[in-house]
Amino acid sequence: MKSYMFLSTLSLLSSVLGDFSASDSVTILNTGNFKKKVLNNKGVTLVKFYAPWCGHCKQLEPTYKKVAKELEGIAQIAAIDCDDKANQPICGQYEVQGFPTVKLFRGKIASNPGDKPLDYNGPRTKKAIKSFVTNAIPNKVLKITKKAKATTNTSSKLEDYIETTQSSGQHRSLLFSNKGKISPIYKSLALACTDKIKFGQVESDQSDYVDQYSVESFPTLIVEVDSEGEKITKKFEGEFKHTELKEFYKSILKEYPVKVKESETNTKPKTKSKPKAKKNTEDEEL
Repeated sequence: MKSYMFLSTLSLLSSVLGDFSASDSVTILNTGNFKKKVLNNKGVTLVKFYAPWCGHCKQLEPTYKKVAKELEGIAQIAAIDCDDKANQPICGQYEVQGFPTVKLFRGKIASNPGDKPLDYNGPRTKKAIKSFVTNAIPNKVLKITKKAKATTNTSSKLEDYIETTQSSGQHRSLLFSNKGKISPIYKSLALACTDKIKFGQVESDQSDYVDQYSVESFPTLIVEVDSEGEKITKKFEGEFKHTELKEFYKSILKEYPVKVKESETNTKPKTKSKPKAKKNTEDEEL
């Protein structure tokens, strides 16, 4: 009887506090994991600073969970309980004065990592919040077009794109699309493996390039690998969902590992340090 009452109390407490669970796709933050999960993240993270007793926090919670579910794998959606005394130094550091406060962190991809999050002050709707997050994902995808006069951070001719990857040793990911814009999924994947695969997108109106690769439908995704003087082409045959695409790239990198060239790495002399246990970083690459 006592055990039943205890479990009932816990259940009631959980519903009152409105805690997030693993099934919500919301990353639970605390003072111990904030740096690793947010500041050292390779992608963008939306953080909800909240208090369990806050009525407005509870109102936002269902929408926030939906955003987390729909952006799973594309961006990290997280929350931290500022009512927990252990977390209050972090909430104070980011000048949280009311609840809920929602901020977007760009982690390692910002020029000054983690120090300047963006405040979200827009409508508390799923559409508005999702748009805010996806628009903040940096674009590492080149538009492959004959109109490009020179290779820039946003566009390139196909021949220049190929030459760049051959020089850097990166694989090439080419998405043939008729959408006219770069999807958040493709942007997030490009960001995750930017050192190993160079992402490009070819629009359907680039007929010469479309014909060159014998593309018959859109979207079509291929990855080219230059291996020992031979060009190997892998075509994606699955559904264009983040999980399947991630596994596609992961399998290619496993079969054809990419070694970052000396010029692209930090060449400072290494200092001796205590050996660390080897960590599986496969998931961090994609």
